[in-house]
Amino acid sequence: MKFLLGLPHSRLDVLLGKFVGRTAVLAVAVLGGFLAAIGMIATTVGLPPLASIAAYVLFVLLSVAAIVSIAVGISAVAETRTRAISVAIGGYLLATVLWSYVVDGLYYAVNRSLPGADPPTWIAVVDHLNPLTAMSTSADVLLPEANQIAITATEEGVSATQTDQTPTRTTETLVHEPLFLTAVLLFWIALPLAVGYLRFRDADLS
Repeated sequence: MKFLLGLPHSRLDVLLGKFVGRTAVLAVAVLGGFLAAIGMIATTVGLPPLASIAAYVLFVLLSVAAIVSIAVGISAVAETRTRAISVAIGGYLLATVLWSYVVDGLYYAVNRSLPGADPPTWIAVVDHLNPLTAMSTSADVLLPEANQIAITATEEGVSATQTDQTPTRTTETLVHEPLFLTAVLLFWIALPLAVGYLRFRDADLS
């Protein structure tokens, strides 16, 4: 790091370079996976709705960028590698395991009861502040036909088959608006980078 900053690079250049480079590497892997899946589905089931898939791929790439931004932001804030790994593991557990308890706790604090099957809009918004939830919902919004295609892997290879399952139709609420989901992902791209830069800008690297 000291050698890198000894070159004509600012600390902002280093931070953004890490973010862009790592996002690009993951984006290539994600696009490769989607292209392989689309090709397999097209040859076995038929040509899928490319416009919807393209929109969903953009959401996935935004989600990838958000996850990379969080990782880079943690790395910029943490003073040691061990601390950065600990914070990253804690954040992963919060997003995947504990987030529902956080949402239920907020609802209970306001209403003294647990949310039912049809929670109010504000609690759904809080739930979708989790970038993983926002990405999952974007699949239901943009690709409701996805549950009609079953992909199976056997010793003979991977194949796709059409099922008779009815596509999932989402209720038209705020959290099912593409603009809202995009805003959530953009928020998680911008915030960690901003916080990480403010900490890294003044950090003593000695």
